[in-house]
Amino acid sequence: WRSDPYGDAQSSARFRFHAFRWVWELLEAYDLTKRPEYLARAKELTERWIAECLYAEKGEYLWDDHATALRAIVLCQLWHASRGGATPPDGFIRGLLAAVIRHGEKLAHPSFYRRGHNHGVTQAHALFAIGLMFPHPNAERWVRLGRSRLEAQMAENVSSEGFHREHSPSYQLDVLKQFVDAYRLGSAFGAEFSPEFMESLQRMFPCAALFIKPNRTLAALGDTCQSSPLAIREVDLQ
Repeated sequence: WRSDPYGDAQSSARFRFHAFRWVWELLEAYDLTKRPEYLARAKELTERWIAECLYAEKGEYLWDDHATALRAIVLCQLWHASRGGATPPDGFIRGLLAAVIRHGEKLAHPSFYRRGHNHGVTQAHALFAIGLMFPHPNAERWVRLGRSRLEAQMAENVSSEGFHREHSPSYQLDVLKQFVDAYRLGSAFGAEFSPEFMESLQRMFPCAALFIKPNRTLAALGDTCQSSPLAIREVDLQ
């Protein structure tokens, strides 16, 4: 985990590596098939990261603001998949809990947060999720802080028409997915958002649909290329 095979080259693979993209894919496979080997492999990779990286501070990409938030969301998903009605927590669960709490502390710190930026939306969503899902003395504060940051991001960075102000089709869908996932999680735990937030969220859907071309690719505008994936289910845009 601590070595960087990419050297000085810019690489999206490096970002996906630190954001736990492959752990997420294993969890998706486990959710679809219920085959235990996918969950076991996801746990194995996460255990290695916890052992090598959790209390390390150095490393340009280890605690990248966006990768940290995405990784925190995957850790929450892994926690949910791993709990499964088991009795007392085993060593893995204790290590996973420690990792989630450390991510919560990072995400809550004011100097780590990206205001007015798509990274900040993901950070706020991750902190909101941690506060809702984990019994911790700071849980209620993290829920309030995560929700207030999500509300502020929506108010300040989504136009009255429903467009995210970074003016990129892929960011529009990425940010919309974070807002939608946060709303759904909040609803499951009884943590509602303001009417203003919900109205803006509804306006984002048709705006996002405008960016999808007939061949189901995104318009290559701003920081979006023709190969950028659709970050949200098309059924949600209909």
